[in-house]
Amino acid sequence: MGTQRDRPSRQTDPNKLRAFLRTWLGKKPSFRSFNEAIQKRLEEGEISRSAVYRVFIGQPIVQITWETVEKVLGIPFETIEWAEIQFKSQWEFFHPASYVGKVWLEVVANPENLDRAHRFTILWGFWQYCDLLSFEDLERASLTHMKGPDGQSFPIFFEISPPCHVVCGQGDPPAGRVHDINHGWIPVHDA
Repeated sequence: MGTQRDRPSRQTDPNKLRAFLRTWLGKKPSFRSFNEAIQKRLEEGEISRSAVYRVFIGQPIVQITWETVEKVLGIPFETIEWAEIQFKSQWEFFHPASYVGKVWLEVVANPENLDRAHRFTILWGFWQYCDLLSFEDLERASLTHMKGPDGQSFPIFFEISPPCHVVCGQGDPPAGRVHDINHGWIPVHDA
């Protein structure tokens, strides 16, 4: 039988977690507010305070802990997980069905492609948005729009060329250049 150290572990990205929690909690997150919200939604003793703390600060956690966090937050753990930055052309995300409000995609250009225009397409449910994104002198830009009270959680398929690193979130976008893409979506009849 393996030791605790042999178990597979994952860890949160504290910045992604706090960005998500700002919307989920409706206020600036602290460990206390996060722990209270988690404990309120679980049976007593289902997750320890120290496990919640490890989640909050981004230390490695075991499978039962990340599965519990997924259940409570209603999102896949990958949404808040620390990961090596990847540059790729195709990305897939979703927003919780119950969420209503501002949503965003943060696009980070590969430094070697900063001076190139990036063509992107977003397919979200029955809607599509296509455009060019120029980074100029910044390495990142956010695309913001709204999610309405539709009670749906359609996957968001994001395709971009040249490849970029892309992060998805709710609420206010990360600091930097922001592009409002609320207008210009076209219906897709075969979705």
